[in-house]
Amino acid sequence: MATKIYQGKYEDSSNQIYFVDNGKIFRGKYNDSSNEIRDIILLIKDGKVYKGKYDDASNQIMFIKDGKVYKGKYDDASNQIMLIKDERVYEGRYDDSSAQIALIKGDRLSDKEFVSILFLLAQRNNLI
Repeated sequence: MATKIYQGKYEDSSNQIYFVDNGKIFRGKYNDSSNEIRDIILLIKDGKVYKGKYDDASNQIMFIKDGKVYKGKYDDASNQIMLIKDERVYEGRYDDSSAQIALIKGDRLSDKEFVSILFLLAQRNNLI
């Protein structure tokens, strides 16, 4: 079974923005090769997410810790851009339903797939 990511609170097919299948991420509802997102190069190391192949501090774009996603290098509350709670992703620090930006349904994602989806959601919602 594949994993589907929906924009907002509800599992409505018209709101599906990403589709993850066999380690590949696609835009939209289907796993067409033309919709495959191939240009994400992220390095994940100890909760730190780097853009590119190297773990240089200047390349660090996100920090993930305890279901919280921070912009940049540090886990300061003022830098928190997303909160992950169960299958829901919220913008900011709180799990208010009005702040829910995504719903993830389906198989468990690998760490790399999950971080890639968080990166895409942060970009889509202008958080990074």
